[in-house]
Amino acid sequence: VLQMFSHGIMTALLFAAVGVIYDRTHIRDIGVLEGLAKRMGTTAAFFAVAGLTSLGLPGLSGFVAELMVFIGAFQSYPLVGVLGVIGAAITAVYILRLLGKVFFGPLSTRWEGLTDATRLEGFSMGILVIFLLAVGLYPRPWMDMINSGVVPLLERVAGL
Repeated sequence: VLQMFSHGIMTALLFAAVGVIYDRTHIRDIGVLEGLAKRMGTTAAFFAVAGLTSLGLPGLSGFVAELMVFIGAFQSYPLVGVLGVIGAAITAVYILRLLGKVFFGPLSTRWEGLTDATRLEGFSMGILVIFLLAVGLYPRPWMDMINSGVVPLLERVAGL
């Protein structure tokens, strides 16, 4: 359940950042987007937080959520756990390559006039980052809240 929550918030942040980029560039082809952090630093930072959450960086909600999934998988289905770790490694590679290419490559002259996220866009994305950090840094209250609903449900359904 924590993974679903974390993934939902992270995906919302990614879509918001991509929306800002598309609104400014009107481009859907990642191959032509380079060096955007030089003009869109705030948007790049929010996209980076979402990407790092996706790859499970400690301190962000993705780490805690993936750790819980991996612990459960390795206890019950070790092969599934191994496949999950491989998937996480692949995710890390493509997210880091994407960040490097789109945001930290050389800035094309085509993007010289780009503007960054507005205050409202930044505020909206900032709220999502707060949740990603809160769950990543203080997972216990979130886990307690989830367990208060999930444990009784499992007891009823599975007779545990």
